Amino acid sequence: DRDLSQLDFSQCRFLIREKGTKVHDIAREWIKAQPGSADMPPPIITGDMESIKNLALCDAGIAILPHCCAARELDLGLLQEVRLPSDLPSIDYYLIQRKNGRLSRTAALMLEEAKGLAIASPDR
Repeated sequence: DRDLSQLDFSQCRFLIREKGTKVHDIAREWIKAQPGSADMPPPIITGDMESIKNLALCDAGIAILPHCCAARELDLGLLQEVRLPSDLPSIDYYLIQRKNGRLSRTAALMLEEAKGLAIASPDR
C-alpha cells in the first residue's frame, strides 16, 4: 500500500463517479484542497464503477471506488491500494429491499458475499 501523502498530485488524474453521488462530492472537495490541485489534469468522471476500475487497470489514473469493486484485482496484484487520510468522511452503503419481500437468488448470493466481506475485513 502507498500512502496518499507520497504522491505528486500535480501529475495525478483521478477517476471518479458522476456528479450527484456522495463519493463525487467528497472526492472533488478533497482534490481541490490538495497542494498542486490547480495543475492537476481534470478528473475522468463516469457513472459506471466497472469502467472506473478498467480505466485504472489501463493506468488512466487513480480510481476512487468501494473496496469490494476492486477486491479481485487487488488480490491478484493488478491494482494497488492507496491508503486514505483518516480525516475523510466515511460513506455508508446500505442493502435495501421491499418490506416483506423475498430475495431473488442473485440478491441472496450477493448478501452472502457481503456478509463474507464484512467478516473478512471488519475494519472496512
